[in-house]
Amino acid sequence: MSNRTREHRPSLRQVQDCVTEMRRWLATDDNSAVLMAHLRGAPVDPAWLSTYRRLRRDLSRSVGTARRSPGPSPARPSAN
Repeated sequence: MSNRTREHRPSLRQVQDCVTEMRRWLATDDNSAVLMAHLRGAPVDPAWLSTYRRLRRDLSRSVGTARRSPGPSPARPSAN
């Protein structure tokens, strides 16, 4: 299977980098207020909802894929 036909799955690091960039952008100047004003006036149409659901699903997959398997349980101290 070629890379073009495989589904792109971002790593947890890539997701974290994107979130960090978004937080920095929102913290700059008045971008957060501008974005909220835009979102309040933007209608939720089928294309927007579809994109939102896809991004949410992709984020959930990325986080789920990046989870580590649990390590061994800590040993309990013996009673003397």
